[in-house]
Amino acid sequence: MDGSITSIDKMVSDFNAMLNTKGYTNGVVREVTPNVLVHSHSHAFDVLAKVLQGEITLVAQGESSTYEIGDIFDMPQMCLHEEVSGPEGVTYIYGTRVGQVNSASRV
Repeated sequence: MDGSITSIDKMVSDFNAMLNTKGYTNGVVREVTPNVLVHSHSHAFDVLAKVLQGEITLVAQGESSTYEIGDIFDMPQMCLHEEVSGPEGVTYIYGTRVGQVNSASRV
């Protein structure tokens, strides 16, 4: 075995600990196939996420940001955004937090 499962497990464990200290739910792992566009939408909660494999590009408030393995990103509730998975897809873990209406701090 190449150890990649162990490193992903450690990333998930460490990220869940961070989520808990910041008031987020335990993380949910999501896998998205390559080159998937999720059109403009928002969430009724804050999101904090960490990329485990692949990459994802988020477009919010006219700015495009690409996140790769190990990168952490957040999305405040009600922030209109688009998501595009990379050419190899993306796997990320995310937690949610409700009730932080003015959560403008970025990770």
